[in-house]
Amino acid sequence: MRWRRDPSRRALVKECESLLADLPIPAPFSVEALVRNMEGALGRQIRLVPLDDTDGGLGTACGLRVKAPEFTIILYRRRSSRNQTEHIILHELAHEWLNHGTSLTDAEIERYVPERIRQEVLRRFPSALIQGRVDFGSSEEKQAELSASLIKRLARRQSFTGDDMVSLLEHSLAHPVAAPPRRRL
Repeated sequence: MRWRRDPSRRALVKECESLLADLPIPAPFSVEALVRNMEGALGRQIRLVPLDDTDGGLGTACGLRVKAPEFTIILYRRRSSRNQTEHIILHELAHEWLNHGTSLTDAEIERYVPERIRQEVLRRFPSALIQGRVDFGSSEEKQAELSASLIKRLARRQSFTGDDMVSLLEHSLAHPVAAPPRRRL
């Protein structure tokens, strides 16, 4: 049996690429610079808040987005690698950029949101939208998960040349002026 690409996956990639076309990805890339650019584009403050391991057990969400009327809080759990942690943050930032509006149910909040966070957030922002990186079956979760990967890919594609001698030399050698020689048959 021959393996074929899933056409719905291809459609999702195209959709997410289109939705991310105006995302102000900084060069050089950093999550902090992306947050600043998003704040400027969206006109709202975004706060990144790491969760301590004491804030919940294995069953709690590794990333949460709390969207209050004036600002958004991205709560994330540090993972074993910087890449994993960054992916969790980018997933939640994708929800913000795509303006996803699905909130966790009361039962999901009870199950996935650490109690200390639940008490503090719900007390201070009772009408806040709360999204958690818990159910990857919904269309919004699929969009956010794929968008996090696409943001990383877009950031890698950006060319950034430093102004030091080594960076300038590397850039000039990596982008030759002449076309590569043709092969003779």
